[in-house]
Amino acid sequence: MHAPGRPIDAFVVRKSAKAHGMQRLIEGSEVTGQRVLVVEDTSTTGNSALTAVHAVQDVGGEVVGVATVVDRATGAAEAIEAEGLRYRSVLGLADLGLD
Repeated sequence: MHAPGRPIDAFVVRKSAKAHGMQRLIEGSEVTGQRVLVVEDTSTTGNSALTAVHAVQDVGGEVVGVATVVDRATGAAEAIEAEGLRYRSVLGLADLGLD
């Protein structure tokens, strides 16, 4: 849980850079030279997480792994681990009674 009034050292990776403003793909805290964990709400194929991983790496960030709240067990773990990254999930479909 986040403590009110305390800053969060976090960032968001957009699907594409905005056409106006700073036109950044990554918004929020600076990731260059930082060790970061990519976090997703739900992982299906792993493509969204890997897009974020590559965006962070492209600006000089070091991705230490990928974490997701719900793993749908449809290839995300395998795709992410094939990139040499650690992958962890909080819940699987069986935990939700959806297997």
